[in-house]
Amino acid sequence: GTSYFKVGLFEATGDLRGLGRIAVDKVSQTPGRSELPLDRFWQLLRAGLTEALSQAKAHPAEIVGLSYSSQANTFVLLDREDKPLTPLVIWNDKRAHPVDPAVVEFGRTAQFQRTTGFAGMGAEFAAVKWRWFQVNEPALWARVKRVMTLPEYFTFALTGEVTGDASTAALTGLYATAGGGWWSDALEFYRVPPAALSKPLRPGSPCGMTLPRAGELLGLTPGVKFAVGGLDPVSYTHLTLPTNREV
Repeated sequence: GTSYFKVGLFEATGDLRGLGRIAVDKVSQTPGRSELPLDRFWQLLRAGLTEALSQAKAHPAEIVGLSYSSQANTFVLLDREDKPLTPLVIWNDKRAHPVDPAVVEFGRTAQFQRTTGFAGMGAEFAAVKWRWFQVNEPALWARVKRVMTLPEYFTFALTGEVTGDASTAALTGLYATAGGGWWSDALEFYRVPPAALSKPLRPGSPCGMTLPRAGELLGLTPGVKFAVGGLDPVSYTHLTLPTNREV
């Protein structure tokens, strides 16, 4: 979520046993900017998980499954060593306002609307801000290896998998909703190479397991099964306990 991160701890039956709800203290040092340092992102999630575990009287080692529900156009830029070049740039950041007229015109085309399923691209869209970085911070953009939305970064950091979910991808304006997959015309327009993007999977698809780094970031054990999630109308990170666990 944009205002709060919610971490839910569930039985495999779907029963909610613990819920951590943590306010997000975004940083706006420049008017119109909305950012969150990555170390703060993980601190907030970990605080939410701690709260959920406390409510459930559970231990991290009992968690057997992990997924997410997330906002779409929040992103981070990574370099060739997969180290962050930016904080999380929150979707409501308006550094790209007013929007480049060429972007406005591209979003009005029948092909764009037919391919993406919606009309137009505002300053809130990640790709519009990527174009802003190309124009206004070309030296930084030249160092970019990956562009990752928030759920893609969450997945990558915890599992090492360069994947995301199709529902989030569909809200970037770069995804062909009818045929599936990234739309080559949009990638060319926004000058984003396909290799910089994550692979969109169907929401709910299995996607590896947590790495040892998950312990450093969230206090999770390695080997927890991970599945990609989807957009955040219901904004929970899902953490599942075994069905025979009594809490």
